[in-house]
Amino acid sequence: MDPYLFAAPPPGFDTEEVPRVLVREGVIYSACNYGLVWQGEVRDGAPSREQLRSAAEWGANIIAYARRRRRA
Repeated sequence: MDPYLFAAPPPGFDTEEVPRVLVREGVIYSACNYGLVWQGEVRDGAPSREQLRSAAEWGANIIAYARRRRRA
């Protein structure tokens, strides 16, 4: 599976914060709380279709990253 391309991390639950993601030694850290977006929640109400799609594609990238690391 080819990863989805992003110029920057998509917004997470708190859409006013600047998304920031850190990766170190195979651990991915973000305070964006993408899990809530995957459940259909954002701080200012219901997420837009674009927010849901971006969060889902971001999640697919995380899974692809984990699978590649496991195979290596």
